[in-house]
Amino acid sequence: MKRIPRPLLRAVDVTRWSRDALPPVVPPPADAPIVAVIDSGVQPGHPLVEPAFHRAESVDGTDGSDVTGHGTMVASIALHGSLERPLHSHEPLTARGRLVSIRVLNEHNEFSNERLWENQLLDAVDKAIDLGARVINLSLGDPKHPYVPPRPVGIAAALDRMVAEHDVIVVVSAGNVHPEEHDGNGYAAEQLHLEERNLAPPAMAALALTVGALVPEHDQGAVPARESVDVNHLGTPGDPSPASRTGPGIEDAVKPELSASGGTYVYDRAFRNVRQDAARGTVVAASGARPERLLRADIGTSFAAPLVSHAALRVLAKYPGLSANAVRALLLSTSTPVDRVIDSATDAHAQRMQRFMSGYGKVSAERAETSTEHRVLLIAEEELRIDQVHFYDVDVPSSFFTPGAKTVAIGLSFDPDTRGTRLQYLESRMAVHVYRGRSSDDVQAKFAANAGEPPEELENAKVNLQPSAQDRLAGPNQAASALWKRDRWDAQKHSNLVVVVQNTGRWAPEGKSQRYALAVQLEVEESMPGIYADLHTRFDTVLESEAVVETEVRLGH
Repeated sequence: MKRIPRPLLRAVDVTRWSRDALPPVVPPPADAPIVAVIDSGVQPGHPLVEPAFHRAESVDGTDGSDVTGHGTMVASIALHGSLERPLHSHEPLTARGRLVSIRVLNEHNEFSNERLWENQLLDAVDKAIDLGARVINLSLGDPKHPYVPPRPVGIAAALDRMVAEHDVIVVVSAGNVHPEEHDGNGYAAEQLHLEERNLAPPAMAALALTVGALVPEHDQGAVPARESVDVNHLGTPGDPSPASRTGPGIEDAVKPELSASGGTYVYDRAFRNVRQDAARGTVVAASGARPERLLRADIGTSFAAPLVSHAALRVLAKYPGLSANAVRALLLSTSTPVDRVIDSATDAHAQRMQRFMSGYGKVSAERAETSTEHRVLLIAEEELRIDQVHFYDVDVPSSFFTPGAKTVAIGLSFDPDTRGTRLQYLESRMAVHVYRGRSSDDVQAKFAANAGEPPEELENAKVNLQPSAQDRLAGPNQAASALWKRDRWDAQKHSNLVVVVQNTGRWAPEGKSQRYALAVQLEVEESMPGIYADLHTRFDTVLESEAVVETEVRLGH
């Protein structure tokens, strides 16, 4: 059962917040990862931003200061995550990275008309890379020209090329649907059938992580000065937000891949309209437009995207040696399911449509950053030649053989070459399959006998990951999971899992190797025996919360 909204903050306090009432901010280390916020600029003296401030730039020669407040709000979320709880409790904040701000938006939160917006954006991304950014947040887009799938688009190809060449994590907001475009709680079905509500470019960029908005958690936003029984949220906490644009992406790939709290609209029964409220359904963070206003409440995918950037920063701060592929794979594999709000003739079709709203799940910085006694992450970074297969043999912890719920989740991220002029946008495609109850030698032999394709003889041993390999095949950022609530695992039959990574060429040169990262998450419910210590005794490679499994065999055609 979902909880009704009970915000921790009051709207009157948000508008009058003093510096003394802000929680203290611990500066990041001098070598902390850099996040670049490409936006309307920031106010570098804001107390929530200043301790992490590194540099401000612009693409139009201005000083990079924020006159709208949008960029400052985005930056504060990227550095600290959701702010309502620490603001309420006054608990200290630790900035998770250093901040670079690059201003591209004017006083109307729009690109200048002097040059193509695409060129301005690419110049800003290039600046961010030159300044050492590992994470680049783009809470912006072109809502006037919604993306029409499945065709490639030039700005996506240019952005994807930069992601692959420079090993950076680019996070893009899906774009916003305005309140006047809605008429009530039936918004979910409408979102998916109206082309004008499709992704706002560059959100379709394949190698970027695109982020949709969710209705905020019960304690987010602010209590309005005057309550009214006639005014209610659209959706319940954790649902896809009516403010969020929808996929699919290029070649009908899953887009957005991730979702996060971004706010929702309200329905006013007295006036029979959908509108944005100043307090209800919002998220609260730093304000930068007016020096005397330290906080603001707002709504949009712009404020969901930096929660994913924040999660990426936290992973990089703990594991600075990880590639961008590895960070994306960790974020994907540790995301949590979003409740389905779509009905359809078949469950499979409903799930597919839901993914175009909320992606593979809700981002969780905590889950991506650390393992627990009952949840362990395994990560592998490798290269795989075209039309070959890798095999990973994963020991199953003994806790899986006791009664209780258990989960296997995977995340896959790779960075292939792309071409905006080709209908086959990605030069190759990758897939992950998981088998139990068979030895790795058996699985390898059967794949070899079947020219590297999944053999029918292994269907009864195949783990039913959802979404299926076919449903996630079109994109380079993938996630899937399988949950066993009652099904028994037999210690004699299911002592290992075999994870198979398959790389299929399309137009890639023969013999080319493709970089990728695979994340595998094993989890049991907390009432069961722990698995972290069990895996620690089996693998010498377990370091803190990360276990790296690199057992592999390559098969060529």
